[in-house]
Amino acid sequence: MEKAHELYKIPELYDLYFSYRNLEAEASVILKTAEELGIRSGTALDLGCGSSPHGRHMARSGFTVLGLDLSEEMLAYARKVCSALPMDFLLEDISSFSLPGSADLAICMNSTITYLVDDTALLGHLRSVSQALRAGGLYLFELLNPLLVVGKEGEDFFPRHPVWDEAGLSVRVGRSDFDLMKGRVKVEVEIRRQSLRVLHSSICRVMFPSEIALLARMHGMRHIRTIGDFDLSAASVEKAATFLYVLQKEGRG
Repeated sequence: MEKAHELYKIPELYDLYFSYRNLEAEASVILKTAEELGIRSGTALDLGCGSSPHGRHMARSGFTVLGLDLSEEMLAYARKVCSALPMDFLLEDISSFSLPGSADLAICMNSTITYLVDDTALLGHLRSVSQALRAGGLYLFELLNPLLVVGKEGEDFFPRHPVWDEAGLSVRVGRSDFDLMKGRVKVEVEIRRQSLRVLHSSICRVMFPSEIALLARMHGMRHIRTIGDFDLSAASVEKAATFLYVLQKEGRG
């Protein structure tokens, strides 16, 4: 039987998989949004950082970045590729963490927050984030549009990206087993490159804007903005593939 490897144990492939994204432009949107809200530098947390591609751009723009992740392989790779930048990394569970000092900004990209399917884990995460931020600090996290996630089961709902062809990747992303009552969906990613096959399967939480606004208030934060597809000029976000939520901790820094 052909062996399937885990995506998070192969950091170089992880970076290739996400290379279809304009990470520098996305980081610029994060930085511009933070600047508009009075944060131009300071300490930033990259939660569930992986190889911290967004964190790298933020570090080059004046932030000191601390990345948290549960994958030792990803952290070892991140330390290597980020060694010349003001960045550090910790092996931490983002569902519950405690850090010394206060951060000015926190990010959580690639829909990582949706892996917190257990209510206790999600509430613990938001509590930890709120405690880690200074008053007036920002939390920006990315989610897929929930209407995209709960579409037709089994459908390959990611478009084919030319950069995958250039890298010799064959990619399929599908979902199944949507549970309306629990707000859960199974997402499967299969990546093939020559003789290598990677299969990543996970149960993800489906989150809607009203739920996010309520959870933010419960943890001393307020939802102040939603950005669709990292486009600051878009008049509407409803048809965007991704949402970037912007929360701000109450109080003045």
